[in-house]
Amino acid sequence: MNVNAMEFSLVENVLAICFGLCIAAYMIWLLGRAWKKRGSRTVKVEKARILSKLETDYCSQTVFAQSGQVESGLAEKGKLYKLLLENEEKKGQKYELVTSRSVYDRVKEGDIGELVFCGEELVQFGELSSAAGEGNSFVGANQDFEG
Repeated sequence: MNVNAMEFSLVENVLAICFGLCIAAYMIWLLGRAWKKRGSRTVKVEKARILSKLETDYCSQTVFAQSGQVESGLAEKGKLYKLLLENEEKKGQKYELVTSRSVYDRVKEGDIGELVFCGEELVQFGELSSAAGEGNSFVGANQDFEG
């Protein structure tokens, strides 16, 4: 019985290499994503002081294109509420964190409390909990915002 070695065309070889590269790129992307999430752990600061408050408008837009033409999209408009806080136990250690409007409206500069945050988002300050992004508006990409 004679066993012939398998032979593949150039196209089949190129496709196999492309497939292998796609699998490797996907694995690297998954590892990078897991590494980024690992860095976003929840941090607790026993005593933090609010140094300043910042309110800014923002607009983000996601567009879906087909054949080089814009087909549809989604845009988000809202206000971004940020607090600049300083760790009272380690002077000079500062945090700029995004928070919800409800927390932003209820705190004032100089307030001191326990701080909990994850990444760049405030989770809790004293007794106040945050749900960043509340009150934002969504419209189609081809529509204008009001206001």
